Amino acid sequence: MFAINLRSILMTLLVASAALTLVGCNNDSPRAATPPPATGGGDDTVSFRILVRDAYAQEATAEPITVNDKDIDFDVLDTAEFDDLIASGTINGQG
Repeated sequence: MFAINLRSILMTLLVASAALTLVGCNNDSPRAATPPPATGGGDDTVSFRILVRDAYAQEATAEPITVNDKDIDFDVLDTAEFDDLIASGTINGQG
């Protein structure tokens, strides 16, 4: 009984701390503006399929793929489409 209550309390604290962390995330932070990606030609719509595959294909030291101000076209209807990425167990060919 005590273990169940302790688990519930810990989960509540975890969710609350995550929520408080997200509250601190806003656009008012004093940081440099993220430059637009080098590719894309100004198109504001990006395929989710391509976005995921590009993320898996890039080097571990590459700049993160930006999705700011992009409309993501959720064109994947079945997660099995990414089974080859998951089954390989690697990112960019590295185990």
